[in-house]
Amino acid sequence: MPEDFTDAGCFDWIVRGDGEHVLRRLCEEGPTRPAQPRVVAGLPFDISDPAHVDWQGYARYAQPSRVLWVELSRGCPFPCAFCIEPGRGARWSAYDVGTALDVLEGLAVSHTPEVVCFADPLFGADRSWTERFLAGLEERRLPMLFWAQTRADVMTPALLERFRRCDFKLDFGLDTASAAMVGRMAKSRDATAYLRRTREILRHADAVGLHHDVYLLFNHPGETPETARETCEFIEAVGAHAGPMSGWVSGQSFFILPGTPVYDRMEALAADCGTEIRHPTWWREPRDQHPLATDVLPSAAWRGREDELRAYVEWQARCNADWVGRYPTDVHLFRYAFHGG
Repeated sequence: MPEDFTDAGCFDWIVRGDGEHVLRRLCEEGPTRPAQPRVVAGLPFDISDPAHVDWQGYARYAQPSRVLWVELSRGCPFPCAFCIEPGRGARWSAYDVGTALDVLEGLAVSHTPEVVCFADPLFGADRSWTERFLAGLEERRLPMLFWAQTRADVMTPALLERFRRCDFKLDFGLDTASAAMVGRMAKSRDATAYLRRTREILRHADAVGLHHDVYLLFNHPGETPETARETCEFIEAVGAHAGPMSGWVSGQSFFILPGTPVYDRMEALAADCGTEIRHPTWWREPRDQHPLATDVLPSAAWRGREDELRAYVEWQARCNADWVGRYPTDVHLFRYAFHGG
């Protein structure tokens, strides 16, 4: 949405896409200010060169932070309909494993973080890289806890066990457990295999005591009361065993983002599903933007039942109360340390 900036009177260049190459070029050339703002197409940024970041001076503040954000890779091979990442048009790129481990080891000394959070769009996108990285992390025994976001269907039981040994918390972007919505969200071409694999991985995460969140996205265009119920029943079934738990459910309501496939298909979704996105440019409205952004009728099936669109909030609270009550002591201790007490 470059037009959001061209009329503001305080921007000279507006970059669409990754901005690192354009910013560097502008700094090197030192151009004079243009008479009118210019919209520039960015180039996908390959993250593989560690020299692009001054790691010793990285994110230094007056007071040290217990949490440090680090990006080891960029790109995501999945075309989820609600996500802006596919629009970048960039392939997956990453530091080589040795460099990534050296960066973390250096930050452990220079910044002494308690938790390192990886900003990678999809940690584990390349299984071979992930296996070698975790093996190296085990060998180096860095004194930090780690967080990353991933998908259950790119994981294996062996990887989960290694993540657990390396003191990770993982967030799984499940988003939906309805086969119909898997297709509408473009989560997977094979909804049955996607959900089967997810169920196996989430249960194994509990079995090995890996602290994790399961992220769900309700009220996506095309959602019906039946598909929402399917997601809830799937999650309840994951926890329907007598063993210990280590997960947490985090649900949110869909909101539209420009540059996503859903944004580009708003008219078609209205015709096909009865979807009403009532504030398609919510960020421009001078009111509390969260209720504006989430003011969506997912499908005609919800008409007259809109008071049920937030029912997932109470549902997940009940689910989490049950799961936390079944945490073993070591999961409680990890959660306490990870979240800073």
